[in-house]
Amino acid sequence: MSNPINRLIYLTSEWKTWNIFHVILLSPILEEFSYRYALSSFNITRIKISLSLILSFHISYLLYFYKFHQLCEVNLVLHVLSLYGTIFFVAIVLFLIMSLFNKQLAMFENKWNTHPMVIFYLSAVLFTIYHVYNMSVLFFLSIFAGAVIFGYTRIRLGFGYVIVLHVLWNIVSSFRLLMS
Repeated sequence: MSNPINRLIYLTSEWKTWNIFHVILLSPILEEFSYRYALSSFNITRIKISLSLILSFHISYLLYFYKFHQLCEVNLVLHVLSLYGTIFFVAIVLFLIMSLFNKQLAMFENKWNTHPMVIFYLSAVLFTIYHVYNMSVLFFLSIFAGAVIFGYTRIRLGFGYVIVLHVLWNIVSSFRLLMS
């Protein structure tokens, strides 16, 4: 493995395996818990989980993109720990902070239940914004359409179905990655 070319081939293979696992399985699960877990009747715990994950996704992605990316370009372990470690750490801190405000969050129950479409489309817009960080803005409408389909599936069929749909969507979307 001391040969630089062998090391590069190994790293390329390692990154491809990670990207397939990340894009096809890990991301859909985390994104569904973030953006669509709370899309149901008012539940403070679900809302805190979703909000803390949504905020941590955006904060962590910006931190990773602007600060950690350069540290992690050649080391998969640092990449995973910096991106997902930051996401989970920030989410836990935000969840604990929000737990201090349960009574204040409970005051939103009436608004939550009387304006479900606002919450539905806000979730879709936030999902789209998160994906525009690493994709062309030209894909904005297609990502938004996917977010609406995922949200509709979540509401009509349930949380497990939307995870399966998201995994299948990412398999089809990543076909080129799988074939290379």
